[in-house]
Amino acid sequence: YKSTYYYHIKGDTTADFLLMEKLAADYHVKVLFNKCNPGAGDPANSYDVEFMPQCCGKGEVVDFLIGELGVTSENVYCFGDSFNDFSMFSRTQHAFLVGNADPEAKRIHSQVLEGEYCYGIKSKLEEILH
Repeated sequence: YKSTYYYHIKGDTTADFLLMEKLAADYHVKVLFNKCNPGAGDPANSYDVEFMPQCCGKGEVVDFLIGELGVTSENVYCFGDSFNDFSMFSRTQHAFLVGNADPEAKRIHSQVLEGEYCYGIKSKLEEILH
């Protein structure tokens, strides 16, 4: 089970985020904060706040697929646009942010595609497959 809520920024977020992290820990779930992308239909000046079980996430999905398909992490390519993709990125050598990714995520992760959204992914897949 995963729930996502929007947090509308009204000043310094530090105290609120610390409170949400403490509550998440108290209830044995993890919480992720990602700056919203209005270009993808999210509200402006907001964060996505995701609460999910400790054992679940995008990284665990990659682990599951590697096990089910019997492939190595070198044969897995991941694409994303924000910090919530980093657990997935840590499972493979081929992890890319799309061109319109969160600027903070782009400062941390160096492999950024030129194209935005699906256009960046399509271009990279064409390069890989040809």
